[in-house]
Amino acid sequence: MLNEFQGKILIEILRLWFDDRIVENYIIINPKYALSIDKSCNAMVPILILSASILAYRVVILYKFLAIILGYFILSIVNVLRIVFVTYMVIEDQNNFSWSHDYIGNGVLAMIGMLLFIWFIKICSPRTH
Repeated sequence: MLNEFQGKILIEILRLWFDDRIVENYIIINPKYALSIDKSCNAMVPILILSASILAYRVVILYKFLAIILGYFILSIVNVLRIVFVTYMVIEDQNNFSWSHDYIGNGVLAMIGMLLFIWFIKICSPRTH
């Protein structure tokens, strides 16, 4: 249910950039080529990994809740920008898909998730001086 909800939100936000190119869960690049926006495109995997990491960390539950909410929004925004980037790269040249999606797009998404967790640890850890 959460996966489907996240996917629908993603498609609606992508309409801001590609309204004339979106048909159901596809971004049409040309009549013979389209990008499929499926369940794995909605950033739920990095969001859930970040959330599980935060929940496993020993800190007040309010901090965990706030960090998960903030992480959800940040990773969702980064994911939209990732898909916009990949789409523009593929519009430029269809051969750009693999490197723009697999390496840059997914790499940035994973890096942001890791940086969010490091930031969470830094602000929630007791300071020793």
